[in-house]
Amino acid sequence: KTPSDSEKRFKVVLENSLDMIYQVDLQKETCDYVSPSSVKIIGYTPKEINSFTLKNIEELIHPEDAARWNQHLKMITDHPQKQNTIQSIEYRFNHKTRGYRWMHDTCTALFDGKNEPVSIIGTIEDITDRKKVWEELVKSEEKYRILAETSADGVFTTDSLGRLTYVNPSFEKLCGRRKSQILATPFR
Repeated sequence: KTPSDSEKRFKVVLENSLDMIYQVDLQKETCDYVSPSSVKIIGYTPKEINSFTLKNIEELIHPEDAARWNQHLKMITDHPQKQNTIQSIEYRFNHKTRGYRWMHDTCTALFDGKNEPVSIIGTIEDITDRKKVWEELVKSEEKYRILAETSADGVFTTDSLGRLTYVNPSFEKLCGRRKSQILATPFR
């Protein structure tokens, strides 16, 4: 049987996706399909991953994330009434050459006619760089919040409509009002 035009287009999308697309056979506990982007995302070729068992894959999950990852798998495969429910999880995966990297895994379980889970399909995105930027942003925000909270000067922020969104203790003293009375009021 030759593939139809729509099947050919679908294959082009799968083969050229920036995220890693996968399908795990739950009966065999192996990968049925892994897109070529796996090399970029986790460092392993599709051929290598297709030779892994689910246990081999679990061993590449960071030890601190393994229990949560297993709980995630159990949750999506134990609920046939939630069929086609898409779930996401973030965990660290041991990249073949780059050490542990943060992954965002979005997947769903497929069930047979007897409501038994037969496979999991999903996409994986490397979010390590995004996580690092977020952590730096949080650190920076904490540093400036401490400065604002301890400043003798009144400090405030407003939204695009000019309503107060933050006031420090010194600003409260200057106004002679509590934060709860000031926030969301127009600065004017």
